[in-house]
Amino acid sequence: MSVPSSGPAIAAIVAKLKTIPDHDAFDGEPDDAPPRRYLCVYDQTGVAVRRKYTGRPGWLYLPIQISVVTRTLNGLRQSTKAVRDALLDWPPVQGATPLVEDGTNPVLPEGEGNDVRLTAPITLHCYLPPEET
Repeated sequence: MSVPSSGPAIAAIVAKLKTIPDHDAFDGEPDDAPPRRYLCVYDQTGVAVRRKYTGRPGWLYLPIQISVVTRTLNGLRQSTKAVRDALLDWPPVQGATPLVEDGTNPVLPEGEGNDVRLTAPITLHCYLPPEET
């Protein structure tokens, strides 16, 4: 068995977020700021969890952050609820543990004048199963 890749899980998460009506979803930052609400998925490469007896890599701990970006606080609340409804308790790939929320971070305002956007980061994680080789 080999250490799993986070690529398929991230692709599945972005695809699931794209099903939320009136939202765009991206793997990382968008090239240009979309005109409507959008969601950015940021991940790390994950941390291989060693097996207790053999020390070989097994499961992959995958922490991710979803940055929810809107123009109003009410829109931010609606969008964060939609993200939670879509992702929590859902395994992104077969054999993975369901995604669970670790926490949220403060709302961050960005921009100036008529182009102020609010960002609410949500942190989640799951464990990806070992890949067969």
